Amino acid sequence: MYIITSRVNQYDQYGDYFETAYTNKPTLEQLIKFFKDEKLAAHVFNGGGRIGVEDLWYHLTEIQDGEQYEEKQ
Repeated sequence: MYIITSRVNQYDQYGDYFETAYTNKPTLEQLIKFFKDEKLAAHVFNGGGRIGVEDLWYHLTEIQDGEQYEEKQ
C-alpha cells in the first residue's frame, strides 16, 4: 500500500497529515489527477519531500498491511 502524507512548516503543526492511499504504487497520471499539478505530481511520484523553502510538502510512502506509519524527516 502507498500513502500520501503532507507536512506543514508551522510551529503548531502536528507532523504528517494523511492525504490519500493507493493499493499499488500510483501512476504519474493518477498523481496528476490528485494534485492537479504535473511538476508536483512528478516530484511526489519519486518519493516527494521538501523542494526548497515551501510551507507545504508531500511524501509518498510504501507500507505493508498492518505496518505502523513512521514520519519522514
